[in-house]
Amino acid sequence: MTPAPSETDTDSSASENTNKPQKPFLKPVQLQKRVMLMPKLGIDVSSYQGSSVSYFHNFKKLGADFAVVKLTEGTNYLNPKASAQVTNSLKVFGSVSVYHFFHGAGTAEAKYF
Repeated sequence: MTPAPSETDTDSSASENTNKPQKPFLKPVQLQKRVMLMPKLGIDVSSYQGSSVSYFHNFKKLGADFAVVKLTEGTNYLNPKASAQVTNSLKVFGSVSVYHFFHGAGTAEAKYF
């Protein structure tokens, strides 16, 4: 980030029209605070959690905005509830994300996912 100009810095457009008040520059800290005002809350679900619409509605009532569903793990695990979890969380939240739990066998796991 570039620092905000100081009061001694000059602007050619400001010298042309001295009657207009100048808007203050935002300090980088203020800008960061504005960005952080819109957090999103999500839940992470796997086969250990529920998959019904009512399950996801309960989390929406608590303030959750989306769900992240574990689809696969390693090279031999497929979440048996993944289809219902993705479908129902999409119905409730309007967006869903999925992930693979990585164990370190890059190429083999990428093919499995």
